[in-house]
Amino acid sequence: MPLFKIAQGPWTLLMKGELQNYELEIYTNPQKMIYVQILRNENGSISECVSEFYQPLVATGDVNGFIQTLPREVIVVTKHLLDDTNTFLLLGSAPVSLVWEESIVLEQTDILLKKMEVSHSLLVEVGRAYDVQLKTMNEFPSNVSEAFFTMPLLMPLLATNAHAIESNNSGKPSDNSAAQHMGALPGEFVLGTTTNGLMVKEPIVFFKRSTIFNGRVEHRKHLLQVIAEGALFSNIPLVIVDWENEYSCMRSPNPLSTLLKEQKIEGDPVGFPLKEFLPGENLKLELSMIHPESLCEILGISTHELGVNLIRFLREHKVSSIDEAKGILRQLPPTENLAPFTISSLMRVFTLLDQTFPNMYNGINPTEEISKAWFQSIGRIGVLRLRNTPPKLRNLLVYTVLKGVYEMYTRKGVSGRVKTLIMVPEANQLFDAKHEPILAKEMEQLFSQSLTQDVGFLFSAAHEIDLPRSIVALAEAKLSVVSGREAAVTLTGRKNYRATIRDTYSQPVVKDFFAKL
Repeated sequence: MPLFKIAQGPWTLLMKGELQNYELEIYTNPQKMIYVQILRNENGSISECVSEFYQPLVATGDVNGFIQTLPREVIVVTKHLLDDTNTFLLLGSAPVSLVWEESIVLEQTDILLKKMEVSHSLLVEVGRAYDVQLKTMNEFPSNVSEAFFTMPLLMPLLATNAHAIESNNSGKPSDNSAAQHMGALPGEFVLGTTTNGLMVKEPIVFFKRSTIFNGRVEHRKHLLQVIAEGALFSNIPLVIVDWENEYSCMRSPNPLSTLLKEQKIEGDPVGFPLKEFLPGENLKLELSMIHPESLCEILGISTHELGVNLIRFLREHKVSSIDEAKGILRQLPPTENLAPFTISSLMRVFTLLDQTFPNMYNGINPTEEISKAWFQSIGRIGVLRLRNTPPKLRNLLVYTVLKGVYEMYTRKGVSGRVKTLIMVPEANQLFDAKHEPILAKEMEQLFSQSLTQDVGFLFSAAHEIDLPRSIVALAEAKLSVVSGREAAVTLTGRKNYRATIRDTYSQPVVKDFFAKL
């Protein structure tokens, strides 16, 4: 079948054959790109085709570690000769199903090629941050491209690479990707614009561990929400520690729809799927998640004999609720270390806790539900509404919930991708070393797991000194509010820059503040 005059040609036929009763054609151009075309032939007439482009790149460095951080599909092929080894990374455009009409095929393949150019530039930039060098075939001697194109199994691999294929009757690709909605590639998000008006699009993986400092609290909250939306658009669940019950508004679109258009930001305002979790209802203080010393610290009995006995009891009996603890105490026979008076004292402590904070200590947190992926291409928010939580219990409750999240993802194994992001506005409240030194240290150790686990964090605070040094040191993305919408951005391995932060797609937490700027 003659090939339409697709852009960036001339395209030379590499392979022709059949694939499951479909006609298959694979081409290459002078830039060593690959074009795969699968044709449906009905009664001697072509009715539609599936088109896909690949950009082969020669990769050097820790390629395996690098690709695990990517939010998109790539193919890696390694060929070892007697005295040389080459690793090739194939970046695909994703396939699109098209009606077989010249105008449609030319228009849509041109769009795919332009997306490939952007994806290529982004991938090379991300690779630099991981000390991985990606170059095209034309940047190497001809023997390198010969090593690639002479692999006999390569072309069938590209032809049968399994994807979901975009299609609609109009011949144009239907793209429901949330990232495309906001004018970014999958795994990217739009942060704002540079001082010279260029759009700032960043890979969300760079923001797995982020801190925001300086400026007014309204500025920090706005920046938090913009980055949070970037995670949600990349289908990453978000867990928000909501001190003031402010963030449920993100389920609604931004009512000031003209603001995004004025800033030349693509897409319309959108609300995000969201579920609220309330202390005493569907949030519980799981005793099995609490370090006994932390509980005694909160109760003010750390140095008291009663505290010593409570710590010993909780260490020996891994109970998850007060009811379970009472049941064990009723059956315990008195011993030399556990006199009847001690058993009665512990029983009174648990009874007092249950009466003071009803329904708080009995039950298990719905961890899967709190950090739940959405079935579409958009993340879901789990909001921990803490405004009415007794101050003494607030941090302890947050700790038990988030510890459950970290443990859940630890059990699932490390994938190298961001599986959930924990957002804490004014995170200094979590690390109250003055009044809760034991809990503050445990909280610090909990978030340090973000270095090796698939769980990330997004913190804000008035000043860098307000957060523990170890947490600040973990941050890969550090943002500093300069004034109003303007922020200085520091990303590990990247050049620092300033950006004017865009408006939010969802209803802003900071109401009316930015409308006046």
